[in-house]
This record gives sequence, structure tokens and C-alpha cells, in this order.
Amino acid sequence: MVRTRTRPLPAGKLDPRRALAFGLTLGVLGTIVLWSAAGGAAASIALAAILFYVFVVHALAQPRHAVRGWSWGECRARSLR
Repeated sequence: MVRTRTRPLPAGKLDPRRALAFGLTLGVLGTIVLWSAAGGAAASIALAAILFYVFVVHALAQPRHAVRGWSWGECRARSLR
């Protein structure tokens, strides 16, 4: 994407494996800390939010055809009414 091409990962300044390891480490440690501080329910919700962001939001953020983008926006706008 034009907007993000100068960021460290797309520009090749950061190793993708190290970025993945860093993200996984933060996710695991954050979930453990939340579990110990607030309990299993809060940690489960946080873990679900992380997984939703990684697998659903990321998939929707990929470049797509204009009609598909328009139809997603139209469906979203109708659901908010």
C-alpha cells in the first residue's frame, strides 16, 4: 500500500520473523498479566479481541475491488441504522 510503504516492516528495515516473535510475545505476556490481575474472563475477552483483529480486521484491510469495498460499506451502514 502506498500509505504504509515507508514503515519499517514493508520497507524491509525490520525482519518479519522478529516482528512476529515480538507480537506473539506481547500477546502472550499481556494475556498472562491480565489473567493474573483481572481473571480468566477478562483475559479470554482480550485474547478473543487479539485474534479477531489479527484474522478478521487484517483480512478486511487488504486491498480489494471497489465494488466489494462499496458493498461492505453499504452493509455496514445499513446495520448501524
